Amino acid sequence: MNVSLFEGTSEYEKVLGDKFDLNVTEEDLAAFDHFTGKNKMFLVTFIMRWRNQALDKTRSSMQMAFNAIKAKMREVQIEQALREKEKLEEDSINILSSVPPADRMEDHLETVKSWLMRMRIGKDKVSHCLGREEIANLARGLVAYSLPANSLIFIQGDKGSHYFWVLRGHVDLFTAFTAKDELKLRSNFRGQDDLIANPSQVDLEKLGDYVATMEAYDGFGELSVLSDAPRSLSAATTSDCIICRLDKNLYDSSIKAIHAEKQSLFEKKKMLGKVPTFSSWTDSALTHVSYTMTKVEYAMNDKIVMFGVSFTEVRVANLLSGSILGDLELTVEKSETYRVTARVKTSSCVMLKMSTDDFKDLILNSPDSDVGQTIRSNAAATSAFRKTRLLEAQKAKKFEKKVKVDKKLSEASTVSKLRNKVKRASFDRRPSFDRPKFELPEGNIRRPSFEPIPRQVGRRAQIKSFHSGDLGSNDFMRGLLNEVQSDWMGPLDLNGFPEVNSKLDQKPFFRPSTTQSKATRANNMTALDPYSLPGLRDTSAPTSPKTLRRLKSKSLNQAPVTIAGALQSSFGDFAAGGNNGRYIGGGRGRVRKSFNKDAAAALGKRPMLSAMDVQKKGGT
Repeated sequence: MNVSLFEGTSEYEKVLGDKFDLNVTEEDLAAFDHFTGKNKMFLVTFIMRWRNQALDKTRSSMQMAFNAIKAKMREVQIEQALREKEKLEEDSINILSSVPPADRMEDHLETVKSWLMRMRIGKDKVSHCLGREEIANLARGLVAYSLPANSLIFIQGDKGSHYFWVLRGHVDLFTAFTAKDELKLRSNFRGQDDLIANPSQVDLEKLGDYVATMEAYDGFGELSVLSDAPRSLSAATTSDCIICRLDKNLYDSSIKAIHAEKQSLFEKKKMLGKVPTFSSWTDSALTHVSYTMTKVEYAMNDKIVMFGVSFTEVRVANLLSGSILGDLELTVEKSETYRVTARVKTSSCVMLKMSTDDFKDLILNSPDSDVGQTIRSNAAATSAFRKTRLLEAQKAKKFEKKVKVDKKLSEASTVSKLRNKVKRASFDRRPSFDRPKFELPEGNIRRPSFEPIPRQVGRRAQIKSFHSGDLGSNDFMRGLLNEVQSDWMGPLDLNGFPEVNSKLDQKPFFRPSTTQSKATRANNMTALDPYSLPGLRDTSAPTSPKTLRRLKSKSLNQAPVTIAGALQSSFGDFAAGGNNGRYIGGGRGRVRKSFNKDAAAALGKRPMLSAMDVQKKGGT
């Protein structure tokens, strides 16, 4: 039996297993025959422990040796890489500073491109930010300049037309806070291009207050190139430097997109951080979400979202009433369309939008923060608030509608209540309706009874006739209610209607018939009411000249009706007019009346009399 006491699990353990026999066999145990079986097991245990201790010491020694070799190799590799980098940088700088862009050969471009791949734009490597074509453009157009310490690069207020890279050395940035200091500074130096080609020494203290220091591979001057604005700072070297300069065309074709994206990302992060929902997020979380967002600008009165329109994007802004448009639909209502309409009320509005999928993955369902739960809670509260407001609006609308109806039918005055009561008594009459009872004065009172008489009506008028004895079927138009027994029609000169006296036998009468027009009622016309005698027409209800002209122009050619019914139904205009016109009323509704031909023959063209004229003639 071969008992294996060691099985290597790493490379050096396998080497030890090959060089040293660490296996205890039966032959080895046979040399200890004088040991009993129990003692032999003790011997095996002892040998195995001794072997393990020796192996641990050997393994530790070999590991230390391997670590030392690896560290030495790493140092050698680093030194070799640094020497290669320095050589490549020296060659590239020599090419950029001594070989004009038009004279650079292919091997020159390859050397410069290899060097550019190792450079940084801010914190990012050029190889990670730019493509091969952009790097090739840089290799063709870059120009390097060597500047001594305290050399001015550009002055605050100059036009920005170049972007700068620090290859070696340090550059400090300064600012002059007042316009006077800026003008004084610019008057002492020449323009930007001359400062680079012909370096000028400057006292750094005269440039203003210190802002920042640019080290190797840092870039500066991009803000003026991006926005075509004057320089907001001054730049000067603090040590011997090698600076690489890019003109505007080269910058636009290579690095502008990177800086614009970074500037946009910075603005998006700043906007997102102002939203209360995301105010507790870390900078890395804001950066991660900002990459998926797009900035959108709106003008005044532009519609951002519309009710009922399907959406695939969520919009975020620092609004007064809510920070997110679309969260309610995604969380509470589970809707694919917007449930609100949003419009810009200010001069402009800037928002951030992102797809609904990104919103769900990065915000709603993010395991790193509780923002998703906060958004759901806010959306639920907003939904409940909107439902409450909607119910209140519906109740207010119903109440407003009811108030409008009540204002027409039930005004809060005694006259209005009486008027509405009269209206209901006149228009809601049925055969079973209990007719009001009146205490009539004793004496020679005549109470004729007439059946309802059909009337010819205009296109917008509706006529209704009622039995005699109805209570104030015309009164509701004026809002007056008088007792029947106080109304008398005596012997009057009715302005061309003497036969009326014979028809009525010069005796007081109870209202024989009532006719009314909804159209004229809508236009607030006043009907002739014998209750208001003396005077056949209420002077508070004016008759327009157009109505009077219409009364004069029509002929008498209709079917006969009673004079009393016609006089009662004339709404005041006919009786006051006293002419042979036959259209009564005014406004939108017109009521056509007809009379007995015999009675019409007696009519003559006489001057009109008003209610005051009737009283002067002795009417009672």
